[in-house]
Amino acid sequence: MKVLVSNNPNEAKDIYELRRIRKNIKGACELASIPYVSTPLLDYDILHVIDLNEDLVINDAVDRNKKVVISALMAESDPSGKMCKHDRKGTHLKPKALKTLNQVDLVLVPNQPCKEFLIKEGVKKNIEVLPSGVNMSRFSAINDIEKTLFRKYFGISNAHICLCVGQYDDDKEKNKVIEIAKKCPNITFVYIGPKKNYGIFDWLFNKIIRKAPKNVIFSDIIEDDVYRSAMVNSEIYLSLKDIKFDSVTMLEAMASKTRVISFNDTITPNDYDKHIECYINVDDVVAAIKENVEHPKEKELSSAYEFARSRNLKEISKKLKEYYEQLLK
Repeated sequence: MKVLVSNNPNEAKDIYELRRIRKNIKGACELASIPYVSTPLLDYDILHVIDLNEDLVINDAVDRNKKVVISALMAESDPSGKMCKHDRKGTHLKPKALKTLNQVDLVLVPNQPCKEFLIKEGVKKNIEVLPSGVNMSRFSAINDIEKTLFRKYFGISNAHICLCVGQYDDDKEKNKVIEIAKKCPNITFVYIGPKKNYGIFDWLFNKIIRKAPKNVIFSDIIEDDVYRSAMVNSEIYLSLKDIKFDSVTMLEAMASKTRVISFNDTITPNDYDKHIECYINVDDVVAAIKENVEHPKEKELSSAYEFARSRNLKEISKKLKEYYEQLLK
């Protein structure tokens, strides 16, 4: 059994999620002693893709009677990995996503709400729950120099940090952060989003900065070691996405023993409920951030850490191997 983990990165749009999921799949293969390749020019038995930009590779695999697996709804914060569209009618799969998901042999999703969502949207193929997993040592095995890297990189002296990951073309997300930050002047908010690959980015970026209070830092993509340092240094990770579509970053926050607070228009029941705090209005989010900063809930942080550890890549690799083997049977 040999797996092709397709590699089609877009550095101009990448905001970590696709890159981390791809690394996790390769890492799971290594832990399960499954040989893998990164180019369709080499022979393989199973194709595993993670975004919708792999049409040619998927079509080629189907034509060659290869089994195809896709990890869905695990990178909705990543422009290249996004499979859903949001409008006044709600959240729905993109037409291309529906077509692609019904073309493959197996769809992997991070949790049960995702599976139910895909079925409701019209996905007919086999759907199984398998979290993307998290490399626990990536956030625990970090030395003193790496721990201070994030603060030095941004020149942050403030003791309290709240980290957000989002997109600059989503005004709703940026406005939420700005509104919350104005009510939390003693906390530094760092918002990391994808760098635009067209000329108006600088103008848009400067417009955002002028609107934001001084305790907000808007940044484009940072290097992986700075990102890890950011997770470890932050007391709060503020999620601005629908919970059912935000597993990778939240798991990494939990692995870093960073408190996860979700600010969204709706609260979706899911397996993260016991380990995160969900709110639908600004004042409640502000109160929760201040409370967690002033009085860290060590017991809850430890519980969230154990939850992330239950999704350790070692455990994920065993289940992934089972799914691969079932496909080949």
